[in-house]
Amino acid sequence: METPDLRVNRQGDDVDIEWRLPVDVGAPALQMLVLRNTPEGIAAEPRTLPVPSTAGRTRVAVPGLHSLRVAAGRLREGRFIPIVRPSLLEVPRQQLDQMPGAVRHDDGLHG
Repeated sequence: METPDLRVNRQGDDVDIEWRLPVDVGAPALQMLVLRNTPEGIAAEPRTLPVPSTAGRTRVAVPGLHSLRVAAGRLREGRFIPIVRPSLLEVPRQQLDQMPGAVRHDDGLHG
């Protein structure tokens, strides 16, 4: 893993997060924007998780997970400062096909 780097792997409602920040980063943290399926629709939940070191891995369980965005960085004066972010982790298409009322977007533009 390079420095800095962040890897996010989803397995159902479980998300494995592996991060590596420069060793001189004080107060390392992860920040997540979690989107969950609820009976009322999609709920957005921002979460900030202080982590004990500049490199590591953790697993987060999110019941009803739709998608999430994760960043690794530092906390300074109570605010999160991102250092590295991967792309959006979305619902796999096969799960989307099984969701009643789900809207699926394909890769093309239509005029």
